[in-house]
Amino acid sequence: DIREEDVAVSPVVSSPYRRRDCSPLSDGAACVILGRPEDLPDAGSGRVRISGTGAANDRARLGDRPDPGRFRAKEAAARRALAAAGITADAIGLAEVYDSYSGAQLQALEALGLASDVVADERSGRFASCGELPVNLSGGLLGQGAPVGATGVAQVLAAAQQLLGSFPGLNPRSGPGHALVDSHGGIATNCAVSILERQ
Repeated sequence: DIREEDVAVSPVVSSPYRRRDCSPLSDGAACVILGRPEDLPDAGSGRVRISGTGAANDRARLGDRPDPGRFRAKEAAARRALAAAGITADAIGLAEVYDSYSGAQLQALEALGLASDVVADERSGRFASCGELPVNLSGGLLGQGAPVGATGVAQVLAAAQQLLGSFPGLNPRSGPGHALVDSHGGIATNCAVSILERQ
């Protein structure tokens, strides 16, 4: 377990972030099985459909962006994914967002349209497992580590398991119908958002 004081005394990486604010790089692998509905057996459960995807890019250098603290590519990717799924952000019942450092989760939630006052929502418990919009029940990258190349697929797997109520040890309070999965490369330079739907 990592305590608040452990974070406070860990070495500074780049102010204001300390080592414990950053996800550890780790080994790992993940896979999902994709198939067309017509190729799946008629009986059974455990199906999640990818109902929308979106991707967008931003300038690689933060200094070249009009607002370096804003994840514009993530905003565009989320708009595209939600439009493709035919839903609004209000329909999202849980999310797995890319949190390679502690502030990234809050930036992502705002950019994805899942919070208008992200700090107030965080403090109120809205994103907790028993909250209105559970976020990163998997522990996110900060909790699990960041297996480069496998991270996005691991997030999809965790969200699918949560939608189906089969995530090991922790599931959302109620059975949401839609999940949003957000991943990116660089500092939100290449962003991808997927909307999953429980069948």
